[in-house]
Amino acid sequence: MKSFLSKSIILVCILALSITPALSFVGVCAFSQPGVGGPLVQGSGRAFQDVETALRVLNVRGNIAIYQSHSVGNAAASVSGPNVGQIVYNPDFMGKMYYLNQWAPVSILAHEVGHIIGPSVWSVDSWSRELGADYVSGCALKRMGVSFSDATAALNSMFSAFGSPSHPDTPSRIDAMKKGYQEC
Repeated sequence: MKSFLSKSIILVCILALSITPALSFVGVCAFSQPGVGGPLVQGSGRAFQDVETALRVLNVRGNIAIYQSHSVGNAAASVSGPNVGQIVYNPDFMGKMYYLNQWAPVSILAHEVGHIIGPSVWSVDSWSRELGADYVSGCALKRMGVSFSDATAALNSMFSAFGSPSHPDTPSRIDAMKKGYQEC
């Protein structure tokens, strides 16, 4: 496991989350190896189901391990080869997201799948990777039968209006998701 993590090519996180103007959660793009920052625990059945469904509706064969860890601020994907990698998510974060919008955790996991299955051209810069993963999430949500308004609401429940050096602003991310939704 430690070797797999140390050879990861890409490490990304969903960084911004705004629940109310008074209560913001900003995740840190951190990925902890066992014994370093917290243990990795096998992901829940629901997370496995959501990732498997995303791969199926996207018609992609992949080998993605799914773990949960409280040492990850929200969710992260690491890639070790074409369509091979792992997703680590914080179960508390996912629970909060589900409370805000039932499709938000599905969108998050589909986004992380997008990082693993996305074209290598997305690795040019972090914003391109994030927008590419949002595109994949939009496509997966449409193929899962999620309404356009529910898919958009899921993204709106997750992000703050402002971007960061590594992540685009909400309007750009919603545009990428919409494009993926419309083109699939």
